[in-house]
Amino acid sequence: MDACGTHGATGRAPRHPSGPGHTDEADACGYRGTQCGRRWVAKGLQSGSGRNVTRREQPVRAIGRQRSHLRDLDDIAEAPAVATPSMASGATIGFLVKIYPKISETFILGELLGLERNGVRPHIFSMRQPTDAVCHDANRAVRAPVTYLPPTGVSSAMQGVRAHVALIVKRPRRYLQALVFVLRREEGGRARAFFQAGYLAHRLSKAGIRHLHAHFASEPAGVAELVSKLAGISYSISAHAKDIYLSSPASLRRKMSGASFTVTCTEYNRKHLAGIATPDAMVLRMYHGIDLDRFKRGHAAARAAGAPLLLSVGRLREKKGFATLIEACRLLRDAGKVVRCKIVGYGEEHDRLVGLIRLHGLNDAVQLTGKMTQDELIDL
Repeated sequence: MDACGTHGATGRAPRHPSGPGHTDEADACGYRGTQCGRRWVAKGLQSGSGRNVTRREQPVRAIGRQRSHLRDLDDIAEAPAVATPSMASGATIGFLVKIYPKISETFILGELLGLERNGVRPHIFSMRQPTDAVCHDANRAVRAPVTYLPPTGVSSAMQGVRAHVALIVKRPRRYLQALVFVLRREEGGRARAFFQAGYLAHRLSKAGIRHLHAHFASEPAGVAELVSKLAGISYSISAHAKDIYLSSPASLRRKMSGASFTVTCTEYNRKHLAGIATPDAMVLRMYHGIDLDRFKRGHAAARAAGAPLLLSVGRLREKKGFATLIEACRLLRDAGKVVRCKIVGYGEEHDRLVGLIRLHGLNDAVQLTGKMTQDELIDL
């Protein structure tokens, strides 16, 4: 069992015996604890509450103020805070991601912890099994249960098939409308998206969860859009980077139009999305926060006597600019400066960056560390 509580190098959560209603469920790091079987009671958002929740009454504030506990960062939530009434404490929302946990998506981890700290009860739905062999220690603090959506393979298809049959029987007209909608979409992966959306719609309906928040405006938002059509629930979107700029404007406009709200992490992104969206779509900026209490000044002071450390963290992709950083280190070295640089991350550019470091004779100055947890990173 690895650091995430998973078995083997693939990082997969433990399997459980198949049977009626069987799903791949685990807690944040692959452990099955008491939290996984707990049913949270949502106030005002569960079916049978006697209240019809309209699209614009959905819970923006709870997500917008998720990081307000961070010291000196209360202002990051100013835009979402005025949008709608807050979600009631103890409410349950669906939280859809592509892969959970993922070591590079610390912003999602921080959001989950912030939601729980503010009394919201997310139920995580992951479209794929995790692949990282390690996860952050903070993942163990997430109380939310995790459900892995069934893939489209024959061996696990029956879970999804049963869910689709149940939807057809319960809401045949709505199901047919959703099917026609997805067939008219000119996007890849439609079959997988519809298959997983049917399973998720059935699970959310059974649990009485009436709102689904999707991270990334690409696949997850597309599945959330279909879930909304199949189950009649609301959804919202967090948009980030390539999911914005590699998606067609028409696809983004359609998803944002159907969403209760869309949040993104920079003002540039917000303006870009607002320029694409229909007039009635709500597009908000919400910066990613950092818990400053985790960074102690004493560590930096103890190392102040040595050469300063240039630290950069990210996936090793061309767009991140690590080649430019290595070139800057060469210029500093050639100017007679003592250079200490560590690049933390993993990705397709690894071998090319190693070659650049060797080419410039920077082996003693620039180090590629590979993957690190947040705790390991802070210790640097």
